[in-house]
Amino acid sequence: MVSGMLLVVRNIAESPLFTNWSKLSSSETAEPRSFVGVPIKGQNCTVGTIMIERLGGNSSPHTLDEDVRFLSMVANLVGQAVELQTLVARDLEWLMSERYRLEKELEQRAGSRREGISWIIGKSAAIQEVVEKVRQIARCNLPVLLCGEPGTGKELFARAIHEYSPRSKKPYIRLNCAALSETVLESELFGHERGAFTGAVGLRKGRFELADGGTLFLDEIGEISPTFQAKLLRVLQEGEFERVGGSYTIKVDVRLVAATNRNLEAAVLSGQFRSDLYYRISVVPIFLTPSRNAARMWRCWLRSSCAASTRSTASRSPSPSGPWIRCAPVISQAMCANWKAVCDARPRWRKILSSAWRIWPVTIEAAFC
Repeated sequence: MVSGMLLVVRNIAESPLFTNWSKLSSSETAEPRSFVGVPIKGQNCTVGTIMIERLGGNSSPHTLDEDVRFLSMVANLVGQAVELQTLVARDLEWLMSERYRLEKELEQRAGSRREGISWIIGKSAAIQEVVEKVRQIARCNLPVLLCGEPGTGKELFARAIHEYSPRSKKPYIRLNCAALSETVLESELFGHERGAFTGAVGLRKGRFELADGGTLFLDEIGEISPTFQAKLLRVLQEGEFERVGGSYTIKVDVRLVAATNRNLEAAVLSGQFRSDLYYRISVVPIFLTPSRNAARMWRCWLRSSCAASTRSTASRSPSPSGPWIRCAPVISQAMCANWKAVCDARPRWRKILSSAWRIWPVTIEAAFC
C-alpha cells in the first residue's frame, strides 16, 4: 500500500517479510507457499491491493508469472471502476451544492420581488409595472431610455437597473448633460490629456472610462447639441473613443442608461435629435407615470415619510402632538417641489391631510393655495 509496487514471494517461509505471520506456525507450513500482491491504483495513488497465496506444488515460475499478469489486469479494472465512482460522487456532490445555491437564489429573488425596490415607494399598478419591467431588463446589457417629467424618479430607477444587473459590483457613474456646455461635457465624458486646453494641468479620466464594466447614467440626454450627438454615437457603436487632446484609442464596456423629460420622437422628426442615436439609446424605453396622476404613490410616500421621520426623532424629542408635527418640514419641502401636482389633486389631498389641517394649517394652505 505504501510503496505501490508489485510483490512476489516464491516461499513465504524463507522471506523476512513474513517472519511474524501467524499462519507459519500452523501444521500446514510443511508445504511451501507462494505469495503475490498487486496494487490497485487510482488517481495517482494506491487505493487498495489484491493478494493471493498459492501452494508450493503449483507455484512454478511460469504459473506465478501468469498469476501476476491476471491479477494486474483485475487490479487495473478495479482501479478504473474506483476512479470512475469517485468522479461520479464528486460530480453528484457539485450538482447538489449547485442545486441548493440556485434554490436559495430563487428564494431571494422571489422575496425581493415581493418586497419591491427598497428606495422606490409606491403600490399603484403603474409603479409596480415599471418596477417589474426594471427587474426584467436589468439582467441584460441593453441600453435603457427613461422618459418622464421632472420629479418622476428617473435617477432612482436608473440606480435600480444597475443594482439588479450583473454589473452591480462594478462602478455606477452619473452625469447631468443639461448642466454642462458642449466643451466641458466632452471633457467630462471622454477625459482629457495634459495640456489639451488651458487649465488641463494633468491627465483626467472621463466618465466612460471610469464606468468601464459598469453602468453610465446620462440625465437630460435630450439637451446635448447635434455636434456632440455624433461623438456620443461613435462611442455607443464602436465602444471606443479618444481623450480630448489625445491620440490613443480607449476601448470600454459600458451599459448606458439615459433619461430625458423631452419628447425625443418629436425632436427626431423636427431634426433636433439624431435618429440613429435615438434608436441606439432607446432599445428599451421606459415611460414613467407623472406624479400628478399617481395619487396612491403620494399617499404611500406620505406614510413612509411620516414613519421615517417619527422613528428618527422619537428618541430625541418625543412630542404628544403626533407624527405630523415631526414630519412637517419633509412634507412641506415635497409640496413646494411638486406644487402643481398637489394643486391638481387638491380635493383628494384635502381629505388625506384633514387630520393635519388643525395642527399645521399655514404651510398646507400655502402649498394648496
